Amino acid sequence: MKKTFFLVLSMLLLLSTIPAFAQGKSPSSINLTVLFKNQKIPVEIIEKLKKKNAVIVSEFPELGAIQVHGSADLITALQMESTVQSVSPTIIHTLEKSKVVKYDESKHLKPLLEKGKPLEEGIEHDPGSPFPDDFPLLHHIFQWDIKRVTHFGDSYQTEKGNHNVVVGIIDTGVVKEHPDLKKNLLGGKNFVPAGGIDGKDLTETGISTDFEDRNGHGTHVAGTIAGNGQILGVAPEVGFKSYRVFGAKGGAATTTIVSAIMAATNDHVDVISMSLGGYDAAGQILWTDPATGITYKLGNEVADMKLYKRAIKYAVDHGVTVVAAAGNDHINATNKKEVTEFLNTELGPQGYKFVGAGFEVPGSLPGVITVAATGPDDIKASYSNYGAGYVDITAPGGDGERYPDWSWYEDLNFSSSLDNSYSFMAGTSMATPKVSAVAALIISQQGKIGPDKVAQKIKDTSEELGTPGKDIYYGNGMVQAPRKPQKLDPMVDWQKNYGGLGLDGAEKIVQTKDGGYLIYGGTDSYVKGPETELYLIKTYADGRVEWRKTMGELGDDVPTDLKPTSDGGFLLLNYNTNRQEDGTYINIVLYKLASDGAVQWKKVFGGKNETHFGKSLAVLKDGYIIAGSRNGDAYLLKTDLSGNLIYEKSYGGKANDSASVVKSTPDGGLIVGGSTYSNGETGHKLDYYVFKVKMNGEKEWEKMYGEGNLINETINDIELSKDGGYILIGSKMHPINEGYIVNYIPSIYYSKIDSKGNAIWEKNFGGNLTYEEALSVKATSDGNYILAGSMEKGEFNKDAYVLKFNDKGDTIFEKTFGAELSDFASDIQETKDGFILAGNTKSFVNGFKESYGVGGDRDVFIIKLKK
Repeated sequence: MKKTFFLVLSMLLLLSTIPAFAQGKSPSSINLTVLFKNQKIPVEIIEKLKKKNAVIVSEFPELGAIQVHGSADLITALQMESTVQSVSPTIIHTLEKSKVVKYDESKHLKPLLEKGKPLEEGIEHDPGSPFPDDFPLLHHIFQWDIKRVTHFGDSYQTEKGNHNVVVGIIDTGVVKEHPDLKKNLLGGKNFVPAGGIDGKDLTETGISTDFEDRNGHGTHVAGTIAGNGQILGVAPEVGFKSYRVFGAKGGAATTTIVSAIMAATNDHVDVISMSLGGYDAAGQILWTDPATGITYKLGNEVADMKLYKRAIKYAVDHGVTVVAAAGNDHINATNKKEVTEFLNTELGPQGYKFVGAGFEVPGSLPGVITVAATGPDDIKASYSNYGAGYVDITAPGGDGERYPDWSWYEDLNFSSSLDNSYSFMAGTSMATPKVSAVAALIISQQGKIGPDKVAQKIKDTSEELGTPGKDIYYGNGMVQAPRKPQKLDPMVDWQKNYGGLGLDGAEKIVQTKDGGYLIYGGTDSYVKGPETELYLIKTYADGRVEWRKTMGELGDDVPTDLKPTSDGGFLLLNYNTNRQEDGTYINIVLYKLASDGAVQWKKVFGGKNETHFGKSLAVLKDGYIIAGSRNGDAYLLKTDLSGNLIYEKSYGGKANDSASVVKSTPDGGLIVGGSTYSNGETGHKLDYYVFKVKMNGEKEWEKMYGEGNLINETINDIELSKDGGYILIGSKMHPINEGYIVNYIPSIYYSKIDSKGNAIWEKNFGGNLTYEEALSVKATSDGNYILAGSMEKGEFNKDAYVLKFNDKGDTIFEKTFGAELSDFASDIQETKDGFILAGNTKSFVNGFKESYGVGGDRDVFIIKLKK
């Protein structure tokens, strides 16, 4: 059956406080919320109201409150009663208008599975490979947010929840027969009155059992908590009940929401999840009757908010953990003046005026866990409210900041929706249910320990974000589902993956002046069509993303090198393949970036039907050197500091030769490494190629190293040794005959040569039909060297690999890093407090993980190592 998806941006339940009144003669006929002292409803007040032809809409005996419908002048009459604490027009909470885009499987899911992504280079998967019926395919592809909280599903091995623990969801209801929800749905109640909030919705019968969702928001929230099917929630086996307070459109009165809180509490739920919020003010509050122009002084707090507080306290006192959204207005909720100005701007047209200090509710109420939202990079979502001491915890809520870029919707949160389907949404509404689910998991594990202890456990197990302690944007950090203590490698400070639904990888990394990192690689996740683009990620020192961007030319862009410049900026080197009607262009492209990633200038070197590959950069005082190949020869190109060409020269013999690395030398020259087919001693195969040139490009000497048996060899990196020689690392490619096809499997080569290129020692690692590769080498501050690459650990699976050795080539230590699938390292740099390793991963991906013979996505992979 064809499934239809819905794409929804920013469907957040926001609180818009509008007095509910019917148009009529003066004074207005309105609903009023009345709170009594001592939380008791006096019988005599009820009788007086009836004599004034007022209608009692609802009573809250546990809270000492009523909602009454009658004339606006009842405000003055009720304020004169000694038993009345406060009275005000009933507030209506509304749904924010949302952009909805229809989306279906054929347009979104199938293209991802039919990309033909390789399991490994040269090995294509079968696009028709079947998945088991119970395989949560949509979870694996789209739910990056759930993976973030569950640590890629590790928490499912510890706790999934159970039906002895129940989450009460106060929202728009739920699709009762949704295949991903119905096994965990334990019932619900409807609080939407007959006719809906405006009395005009004929589908609203007011029947208490009619909690079927007409909007989709509540169903999305439910899937985030307890989805178990094609999607997975954070707690996929926990029970939940749905309390419907919103219809398809319009809003809900505070008294309706309070009724749901009371019902959920009396139903003995363990957690209440409320993806809604609003504002109140402590000071003087005025309301003007639009019919008469009479202004009423409502006291120092709206009655609805006092009622709200009483309901929350009632729930907490009865052992219920209450979780609520921080709000979607991008305001500092602890800046009382800012909140008050916001209130007057929003509610002034409805007759309200606030004088005093404003604050958000229910997030600021005692006993409530307030949840802020992040986007896919652990950065505060653009819409999320914040405030010192206001935000308790953070969870992924998605963000639409990339709109209208290709695949922008992948940054939103994917969950269940109407018509037994699914949708993408964003908001603190989407963050809140993740925290509610974690609260339920904690109760499943530890029993009914009480709201305070549950809240403390959530804070204690969170992952720190931002400023240590309680951050203004993230509170105590990113919520984490309970899982068994992880045995972290003692060498690892932290590790991160970055990417979308596609193939992403890092080639180079540098530490920036502010202690963070700039990562340079390639992506097809954020590109429409089959092309690849350059991918830049700037992080803070702890790996959180500061900014990211894609860039490139028409065609495929291949990233090759990254170097910092003295002005705090960066140089990016890549080559671009562009197939046009008049020929194919393979050009070298050099970018100069400012520290914030802005392009300052770009230079392109090449021409029609020529091949120019730029592989390595050297930064000089007066310009830059690019090493690579041109039309089959090793090639050097020098520019000035503005990227203008100074000279270009080719090197090599009669066959094909290339340069893959260039470094400046202490004597003012350049050392270049690569590979050559021009070594006549070994025949038609690649050999190691090293040559030394003066700064003007004049060759001083060259060396070709190799052995027979058709083993191809290439230099991948060079480092200067402290005695004037050079450390070389590279690959020996061993031929493997597979029928009519010859494949090559690399082993690691590293050696030392003197200043004239004469060999001092040579080491080889691997070569027994297993995959080992070294791509980067750096001198360390203790006089040794460290290389990075990858090592095979099983058929088609590899780990990132680090080897530290001394000046004689003796091993100091070696280490692999990775998980069950293939993980690679392409670059390593020494930092102020250790090392940073960059590469790519298939084990940790935000998108689809390789499963059942179908090649999966690949993400940028960064590992911070201790000293």
